[in-house]
Parts: sequence; structure tokens; C-alpha cells
Amino acid sequence: MRGTSFEKPPCFRGESLLDKQARVHIYSLALIFYLWDRPHYRNGTFQIDMVKNLRDVAVPGTGISLKWFCYFKWTAFWYLLVVYPLVCFAAALNEWYKCLHYPKPSATYIPLSQVNFVFNNLTWFAGGQ
Repeated sequence: MRGTSFEKPPCFRGESLLDKQARVHIYSLALIFYLWDRPHYRNGTFQIDMVKNLRDVAVPGTGISLKWFCYFKWTAFWYLLVVYPLVCFAAALNEWYKCLHYPKPSATYIPLSQVNFVFNNLTWFAGGQ
């Protein structure tokens, strides 16, 4: 966005998948402000398109529509710098609380990586022997 290379960012320099995902995420957030006033194929500008697309998306746990943060560039920037980190922190606290206070899955728990194996080998529901 500011003339720096995507391959050599100041942060997340590693080659791990997590670093690459972080670089893409940060780039996509910065791209919002670059595209803000630019023409959009569905609506007049990217900002107008965001207001229309985010009218049915809410800040988790609040019911506040994200469209309210998209009317002005400064409110979107404020949301990104203040509210977004707070929502992420609250979600992390919620996950931590659930890990502490809810029991682990029982012995009948099937890891997601084995679901296809289990269903492919079950023939009773398909009429097989």
C-alpha cells in the first residue's frame, strides 16, 4: 500500500503458514482503505458496496450491524484499530473459559480428519452388506 513489498514486510517475515496467513490478512485490511473511494462494479464505490453487504453482519454478541462502521472512513478505521482487537480479545477469553470449564469430548469423539474414513466404511445406511 505504501510502496513496500508484500514479500518483505516489516512484520511476519517467516515462511510458515501462519506468517503467510497473517500477511494476507493484514494486506486485506489495508486494502479496504485503498479501495474505499474507488469505483465498484456493483455500486458506486467500494464504501457503498460495504454498507450494503454488511447490513446483515453483526459484531459478535452485540447485534450491532457492521454497516454502521462503514459510512465514514474514520469510523471504519476506528473500528479496525479499537473494536476489532477488543472483539478478538473477547473471543479468545471465551475460548479460554470454555477450555477450562467444559469437559473434553468423550471417547466417542471422532477427529475431523477421520470423518470421511468412518462414513465411507459404513454401509448399513446405503443398503450394503
